[in-house]
Amino acid sequence: MIAALAIALLAQEEIRVSAQVEPAVLKLGDAATIVLVAIGTTEIEVQPPGEMSGLAIFQAGRPSTRIDTFIEGRRQEVRRSVQVHFRVLPDREGTFEIPPLRGRAGGVPFETRPLRLEVVADLEGATMAFLEVLGPERPLYRGEVFRIEARFGVRADAIEDRRVRDVTLRGAWFDDLADATRLDDLVVSPTDAVRISVNGRETLVERTGRVVRDGVEFSTWRLGASYVATYPGTISVGSTFLGMGFVREWRQTVFGERVPGRTESMFVGGARDLEISVAPLPEEGQPPGFLGAIGSFRITASAEPADVKEGESIKLTLALSGRGNLAFFRRPDLERAPGFEPFAFFGAVETKEATRREIVYDLAPRSSSIEEIPSIRFDYFDPEAAAYRAAETPAIPVRVRPIPPGEAVLLRPATAPPVEVGGEDLRDVKPLVSLPVENGEIPKTIYWLAGFAPLGYAGAFLVRARRTRRESDPVAWRRERAERAFRRRSAEIRRLCESGEGRAACERIARSLAGYLADRLGATPESILGSDVEGRLRDAGASPDLARAFAALFEECDRSVYAASASGSPAPGLLDRAGAAVRRLEGGGS
Repeated sequence: MIAALAIALLAQEEIRVSAQVEPAVLKLGDAATIVLVAIGTTEIEVQPPGEMSGLAIFQAGRPSTRIDTFIEGRRQEVRRSVQVHFRVLPDREGTFEIPPLRGRAGGVPFETRPLRLEVVADLEGATMAFLEVLGPERPLYRGEVFRIEARFGVRADAIEDRRVRDVTLRGAWFDDLADATRLDDLVVSPTDAVRISVNGRETLVERTGRVVRDGVEFSTWRLGASYVATYPGTISVGSTFLGMGFVREWRQTVFGERVPGRTESMFVGGARDLEISVAPLPEEGQPPGFLGAIGSFRITASAEPADVKEGESIKLTLALSGRGNLAFFRRPDLERAPGFEPFAFFGAVETKEATRREIVYDLAPRSSSIEEIPSIRFDYFDPEAAAYRAAETPAIPVRVRPIPPGEAVLLRPATAPPVEVGGEDLRDVKPLVSLPVENGEIPKTIYWLAGFAPLGYAGAFLVRARRTRRESDPVAWRRERAERAFRRRSAEIRRLCESGEGRAACERIARSLAGYLADRLGATPESILGSDVEGRLRDAGASPDLARAFAALFEECDRSVYAASASGSPAPGLLDRAGAAVRRLEGGGS
């Protein structure tokens, strides 16, 4: 069925534009660089930055473009990007907020977030504080989760004397990191933390105690962020700076209170050259059932109930735990897995947490000869061992009782049986209104009603025929109205985008697409969500481009729901792409 709908729909990469200034803290007399990056296109137009008091900003050279092709198994991806560099020259000290850069990337308007630049007379403070920025100790693989952490300390005696004020951290990687997806895993207990300014925003940093360095005792804290490496290559972390105000002199108020007098700003720099190497996953030894899981995982399975009749529902719970990209790999598609042919599937629901992912499949045995639910194999890549591994659950014994004589198997049918028209026909409809007849003459009102009666009968007949057709072939009915239902859901999602609920909108986009494909294929939305959409559509006869386009949309929606971003939500762009894909399918690809 889907073969008739297969259209050469090219997978479009989401266009993402970001900007960062490097370094974020600058010594007066030096120059900084603004790097504007657009991913998903090689075409960009940037409006000239406006004039700023104290800063000269000008474009340095022409935009540089890059096209990379990645092949992993049967999946091929093309990544396009373009960079524009601006030089920033300050002529005085101070804290500057550089307005957003605006323009068009790939024909789509963009606006970056504002940038902050600190210009100081000199970088000093190494005797009062220290800063370390730590990253992975080995090269990474594409799709691997990694963490960057800033650890810093301030002299304990200065804190006890209340000489340290307004501690700040500056570093572009706290907000965004090119070629990586930020995860929303920052959970710090307020009882073990203090609030400082991080890139101009108040943020909790975790207290880690005290350390002694070169005979001096420091109070220490740390702040980290986790990411997923999205592309092979080199990830540049950039500079990080720790700043604070240090009270040099005190003064007394008229009431005899001791308050800060002369205060100097101090900065400590670090991690200027931290770079992370990312390699593609090895093709050699990659299992056919590999779903993109990278890390170290454990897998368990349970079934409830274990004693059923033919066709009755069993909830099969698959629990995955461990460390890795739990929220990002594709869900195991048991409906297509070896050994599960004797079962009917009615979809699945799942929950995702930082270290656990649980999937509940709704399935039913088709025969009383079934004695167990087969073992489930889960393939993943272990980056520490640089090798593919497999975890497997044991088979689960079940008892399937035959259907008693005279009782029907309750498997959910693909189509409903035809509806017989009879008994309660239009002729059996009781009158809604009765009018009296006076002196044997029919009132004129009756003639008017009689004139409209054929129209009423015709309308009632059409309603009845429409209902009969819907009940006799619900799959065809859903298929014809799939695009209309998608448009209705899209209007609701557009309102979510306008209200700033980006994550909820991305989740609704995925569900709306799943509902559309389910209507087209005569399936359930749950059986579409999280499954191997590309493989499923290919097996159904869809073109590779069409299958890849829909799979890419689901993956980007999933990534946007479970990832954090300091830039704007991608929901409006994803909704536009989903609508364009559906329109091309409905329009025959013209």
